Amino acid sequence: MRKKKRNGSKRYGRTWRKVRNEYIKYHPFCEMCLTAEASEVHHIIPISEGGKHDKSNIMAVCRECHDEIHRRMREEKKNDGR
Repeated sequence: MRKKKRNGSKRYGRTWRKVRNEYIKYHPFCEMCLTAEASEVHHIIPISEGGKHDKSNIMAVCRECHDEIHRRMREEKKNDGR
């Protein structure tokens, strides 16, 4: 099994990198905590659930907030399976 790079470049490709880099350029701070420097871009509606790379579906986040978002998503998915 091939491991996905942290920045998602293996999974999303060149188009995503361009969208991501442009978005971070104009949104340099985490849109969740509003204090840390944004280092990642999160899809609000995951690509796997039909989300797109549109600016209306992404947000700039720091690594800590991004990890927290995904932790909550895993928890919700786990609770929905009961």
